[in-house]
Amino acid sequence: MLLQVGAARKTIGLTVDEVIDMLAVSGDTLERREALPGLDPRLVRAVGRRSGVPFVVLDTDALLGPILTTREAV
Repeated sequence: MLLQVGAARKTIGLTVDEVIDMLAVSGDTLERREALPGLDPRLVRAVGRRSGVPFVVLDTDALLGPILTTREAV
């Protein structure tokens, strides 16, 4: 998986063990990030629902930005 992170849009790669599911959604089907209680809104970009089950769209800049700016990626 490739992500673009940070203001400089640095491209990084992530390795995952398994992809369980993928979903394509349009922005108008997502709710505000405060819509799901118990989640830190600084780390969540949006909340959606699939067959009534909530899911979150994580904010990769908020999650990975501090790591990438505090030390040089290897």
